[in-house]
Amino acid sequence: MKFTPPSDLEEYITPTKYCNAADEAVVSRAEELARDANNPTEAALRIHTWVRDHFLFGFTPVTEKASETLQAKYGWCVTKTNLQIALLRAAGIPARFHQVVLTKKVLKGLTSGPMYMMTKEPIWFHPWCECYLEDRWITCDLWIDQFTHKAALDAGIYAPADMPTLAWNGKDDLNLVEPWLLEDRGIKANYDQVVDEVAAGFNSIPTGIINWLIHGSNRYTSKFRKSHKQQV
Repeated sequence: MKFTPPSDLEEYITPTKYCNAADEAVVSRAEELARDANNPTEAALRIHTWVRDHFLFGFTPVTEKASETLQAKYGWCVTKTNLQIALLRAAGIPARFHQVVLTKKVLKGLTSGPMYMMTKEPIWFHPWCECYLEDRWITCDLWIDQFTHKAALDAGIYAPADMPTLAWNGKDDLNLVEPWLLEDRGIKANYDQVVDEVAAGFNSIPTGIINWLIHGSNRYTSKFRKSHKQQV
């Protein structure tokens, strides 16, 4: 089912280069997730849960399009939020990026040592999704999946108070990075320029080293997650 958005929110439905909401695969997945949904809130909840847990926390290229993330095993704040927004837009639900600056401590223990060392402080490009439901914008962050989150709690990386829940009810704001938030950089309908700026920051690092960092970190995180899987 595709819903009809308010006419004055056109920019929050429009596809972009990376948030390619009109792509056939994105549209098909959105239709599948929203099928038989009684209202936009129900569809948004399905999309949120599916993207959150279908893509385990791990790194992929920052310039990955939403349609490319659909084919991936992993996702992180930029790519998972980008896909979430693309799916929402494909379902006719207005959605936007909210950019904030975080301390890199949010990643400590979740990534490999080399990846953590190479990550610059602060992380200036973290986005979360906000979608327009029942005449207001609601925050619905999903950067970490339930399995990695549970493993992090079991390992003492996060305290329960840091992220009390990953569950979103479709009515209240869900912000998963509040303890690490340094600065609010506001709302963006189009995140392509931010993605290009992030990618440009990696230009000085040889591709081979970047791939080695990504592969090593994802292998570390996967092993860490599996060590606690039986407790999930």
